[in-house]
Amino acid sequence: MKAFRDGYRIKKFEWFDIPYGEKQWSLMTLATHPNYERGGVGTAICCWGIQKVILSKLEVVTLFASPLAKPLYTKLGFKEVGIVHIQVKGEEKFIELPGMTLELQGRDGSEFRIPETFVFKGTLGEEIICPYSE
Repeated sequence: MKAFRDGYRIKKFEWFDIPYGEKQWSLMTLATHPNYERGGVGTAICCWGIQKVILSKLEVVTLFASPLAKPLYTKLGFKEVGIVHIQVKGEEKFIELPGMTLELQGRDGSEFRIPETFVFKGTLGEEIICPYSE
């Protein structure tokens, strides 16, 4: 755990805290139960969180993605800023986690928009529609 915390903290400070400070909202541990993978639940959770960030008038969402979740974040518009390499001293195995950001206001001044409702598939393939509400 120490190797993870140390590597993570250094890169979080460098990639997210220095450039964005209090203008960021950081997604931490986000997971989907295996029965609901690839059904839109992760996307719905992320979109809900992004809407909360927009309402808070913050500028950017930051995160470290697992290798399995990186395609989801990329699809949502997150950009990779670097990769943190985490390895326990003396161990062969390691993990690489991409640091990613989603800027909620474009360089041209345009604002990031996401749908007001989320649609995802249930365990039986049915569509579940979740409206956003504050």
